[in-house]
Order: sequence, then structure tokens, then C-alpha cells
Amino acid sequence: MINSGKISIVPLSIEIEGIWPSLTDYINTQFGCTAHINEQNMDLSDYFNPERIQYSANDILNWLLNLSSGSDEKVIGLTGVDIYIPVLTFIFGQAYLGGQAGIISDYRLKNEFYGMTGDEELYNQRLIKCVVHELGHMFGLKHCSGYGCVMQAATYVEDIDQKSAYLCGACSSLIS
Repeated sequence: MINSGKISIVPLSIEIEGIWPSLTDYINTQFGCTAHINEQNMDLSDYFNPERIQYSANDILNWLLNLSSGSDEKVIGLTGVDIYIPVLTFIFGQAYLGGQAGIISDYRLKNEFYGMTGDEELYNQRLIKCVVHELGHMFGLKHCSGYGCVMQAATYVEDIDQKSAYLCGACSSLIS
């Protein structure tokens, strides 16, 4: 466990009050860091790509990186808009490996997106897993092939559902 540093959670067009206690528990357990909410006003329309009808994760990520400039604090944005990177149709999240910034979208984490009945508990677990995963990248972890490790790659929401919300022993030891 790292036992130092702060994590700044920036809600961008998303409500996190209901999940906040669980989210901070996972962040503290996995990384030993203190998390806090950093309310920022950001006009996401600047990052909208009308051809894709999505928002550029790279551009949002660079904006978030400026928030951490000059500090050891890691900044992770949570948004409700659909995000992409040029080489993929969509992404759940992205972070700079060993860096200071990350972004997560809950747009495709809700059952309703897939035409199914909403499940708030499942949604919360998916969001937590995505946050822990992207923070793992920010702390230098690459994708892991360990069964159930939160650092496993996730192409589909079912991939997120199959993994746990925790780092495996091998990944934990890499950030100790």
C-alpha cells in the first residue's frame, strides 16, 4: 500500500454523493490515499466530436492534467458522457500510466444503456472497479492477466462484471 498522497475526484456531469463513501473506502484500501471531491466547472462541449457523437477522452484528460500541475495529487474525472479515443469505438476510462490524471465515463456502465432494468448496486460496483483500475494505471500498473484482478483489461461491460474491485497480490506488491 502506498500510504501517501491525495486523490482528487472531479465530477463532470455526474452525481457521486450516493457512491462516495464506498468509493473512498476502496481508494483508501487499495492505495492508502485520501480522496476528496474537487468541484470544477468545465464546459464539456469544447470536447464534443459531432462526427462521432462522443467526447474526446484525450482532450478531457489533458484538461484534468492541468488541475494536478505542480502537485503530487492525482486527479480523476468522472463523467456521464460517452468518451472515446481515436483508435477505439468507446472507452470506459483512460489514464496516463504512472501519471497524474485519469478519466472515467459511466455512460456505458448502466444497465439501462443496454435496454435492461436498472441495477444501482451493479452500477456502483462497475464505477468503483473502473476508478480503481484507472488509478492503478496512474500508480504505474499495466493490465494484468491474474484471475479477477481489477487491472484486467475490459472491452465490454461484462468484462468489468467478471473481475473483482481489488488488485491481485502481484499488482499490490508493485505499488507497495
